[in-house]
Amino acid sequence: MKILIPTIGTRGDVQPYIGLSLGLTKAGHTVTLASHPCMRALVESYGVSFAPMGPDIDIAEETAIIRLNSPHWMIGFMRVMNFSFSMLEKAHQDLMDLCRGVDLAIVSHTAAGFKAGIPALVIPHIIDQFIWGNKVFGLGVGPKPIPRDKLTVENMSKALIALQNQEMKDKAAQLGESICAEPDGVGVAVELITQTLK
Repeated sequence: MKILIPTIGTRGDVQPYIGLSLGLTKAGHTVTLASHPCMRALVESYGVSFAPMGPDIDIAEETAIIRLNSPHWMIGFMRVMNFSFSMLEKAHQDLMDLCRGVDLAIVSHTAAGFKAGIPALVIPHIIDQFIWGNKVFGLGVGPKPIPRDKLTVENMSKALIALQNQEMKDKAAQLGESICAEPDGVGVAVELITQTLK
């Protein structure tokens, strides 16, 4: 079956679908991942077929789309990939100094560290990152998110101290255990898509 997977966003939005594409290809499907042209090199570096997508580009083909969900977290963990990275490329030296006094904490615009059971401070930058930051806070596995344009030494200091809270650490550890006990997100997605296409 020919499957087109359209996705737009940052590397963190595209990379899980590379894992899904690889799983679907292994299951015998012909897969094309469509995204912004700047993602071509990344997608093709994994041997996945790529199609450019944008307002002036037509990608009308046979399509199957699935939303990646997890009962413990709102995204399906694609264990084929590891896509934890930070968008704070120009972080102030004072912020880096603050991090030296912290045992171990994830500071990112994603929630990729939860599989490891580590609390996270989400620094949302665009689009759905604000949703994930609020979800992290709501689950009690991280402090209230700080939008990137409002990040200061003072509010990050308070957030790093909050990451050391034992209750927060315990909740993050429990979430990590629950996520690790789930079946592989790629395998589940491939099975659901295959069943749907029959």
